[in-house]
Amino acid sequence: MKQSETTSQIVIYPPEEGVRNRMKIQLLMTVLAGMMTGIAFIVGLFWAIEVIIHRL
Repeated sequence: MKQSETTSQIVIYPPEEGVRNRMKIQLLMTVLAGMMTGIAFIVGLFWAIEVIIHRL
C-alpha cells in the first residue's frame, strides 16, 4: 500500500519540479562539459606552444 501511495504521489505531485530539476541537471552537465572542453583546449594549446618553442 505504501509503495503504491508514493508512486501515485510522485506521478501527481511534481511534474513541474521534476522537469525543472532535470533542466537544472542538464544545464549543469552542459556547463561542466563546456568547462572541461575549454580546459582541455587551453591545455592542448599551451602544450602545442611548449612543443613548438622546444623544437625551435
